[in-house]
Amino acid sequence: MFNLKSLQYLNLGHNELYPDSLFSPPLYHPFRQILIQAEDIKQTNKISIPESIGSLCSLQTLDLSGLYINKTFAELGDAFSGCLMDSLTHLHLASVNLEGDIADWIWDIKNFKVLDLSDNSLSGSLPSSLAKLAQLEYINLANNQLSGVISEAHFTQLEKIQTLDVSSNSLIFSVSSNWVPPFLLKELRISSCSIGPEFPAWLQTQHKLQVLDMSYTGIADTMPDWLWNLTSRNLVYLDLSNNQIQGIIPKSLNFMNVEWLNLSSNQFSGSLPPIHGSRIRSINLSNNSFSGSIDRNILDDLLELEVLFLSMNKLNGTVPGSFCRIINLKMLDVSKNDLSGELPDCWLNLSRLTDMNLAGNYISGSIPNSICYIPHLQTLQLSHNKLFGELPVSLKNCSNLHVLDLSYNNFNGRIPNWVGENLSSLSFLILKSNSFTDHVPQEISQLKKIYKSWICQTTISSVPFRKVWVTSPPCK
Repeated sequence: MFNLKSLQYLNLGHNELYPDSLFSPPLYHPFRQILIQAEDIKQTNKISIPESIGSLCSLQTLDLSGLYINKTFAELGDAFSGCLMDSLTHLHLASVNLEGDIADWIWDIKNFKVLDLSDNSLSGSLPSSLAKLAQLEYINLANNQLSGVISEAHFTQLEKIQTLDVSSNSLIFSVSSNWVPPFLLKELRISSCSIGPEFPAWLQTQHKLQVLDMSYTGIADTMPDWLWNLTSRNLVYLDLSNNQIQGIIPKSLNFMNVEWLNLSSNQFSGSLPPIHGSRIRSINLSNNSFSGSIDRNILDDLLELEVLFLSMNKLNGTVPGSFCRIINLKMLDVSKNDLSGELPDCWLNLSRLTDMNLAGNYISGSIPNSICYIPHLQTLQLSHNKLFGELPVSLKNCSNLHVLDLSYNNFNGRIPNWVGENLSSLSFLILKSNSFTDHVPQEISQLKKIYKSWICQTTISSVPFRKVWVTSPPCK
């Protein structure tokens, strides 16, 4: 490359380099770090790693993530040899188009602290020689095509590991019920691997966990009390979605440090308890069997909440006005429940709300005026309810709407001209299955961004829709 005999750190970020200039032999420099980013490679992100890189006896960190390495994983062994095997501690080869089995040479670099091989097309199983990496603190093998069994033998010497990410693979965890791991993890991501049907008992020992993702893992069990206890310790991120987990959320539960909670697509039941946690930003409890009314004080102290998904449950009663007090809320979805009564007219303070979905309930009355004074509202879905009356003039203020779905209600009167004049950002307009009368106004043709429209049983040739889906009742 260059004859810079004292250079220790090489960062080639934010440039436009030709790939042939990156690793020109001979390589004998005392580099400790080499960082190259895909966006910095001119013309193509292909790169070849020469065998002479094995002579970089001081190199500790090599990050080539996002590049295209023109070799199979096994062929990389020729480059990762020599004294490099004694010095290298951090290797980042994420998204480099590697294929094939993980070759044995990787397990011979025994000083690894960080190993990132995520987002490739690696296949085969993980050999128990993984346990040889006694200095390992972080390993990420996510988003590959790995299969086979992971047993206790894989972890016998991994006392220092803090992050284990093997999500989006087809690995099977098979450990004894009384196994006590030698490590204390801070982050565990095993989504789409098989660990069920029971909860892995060894997780009880992991009291330092901050991130736990066990979604799509085949768990069909009752939520154990000890797992709820983890949420009151250090846990920041919890995703148990898309399993068959049963149980109720304890009323006294305090999500003290949790910021992201996803229990969706399970079999949780009972009423929604007050959820305490001043740091929670996202709650997803959709597609469960929660029932009863939504307590008006259920979310009072969630000052940072941005996302609330409660859809596809059995919740009844009215839409609580407490939703209007979640001032940082961006997305609200309470669709496909049994909510009834009129909507509260209290939405003026939700200045950050962009998406509201209350479709598939039994909500009656009219659309509250305050909804369309939400300045950044982009999606409003109120279909399949019992709303009635003429479209309120306040809807004119929803000038940032991309999606407006008022179908399958009892709205009547004529479709006002201002729908086409004021709602110019609409991409989807769905008004079908109401009781509108008169003709569709010509002003609808002013909706230049529209992609699909469902209005009534009349085709308007002048409207620049790519598709016009028309259904009953007829327009005159």
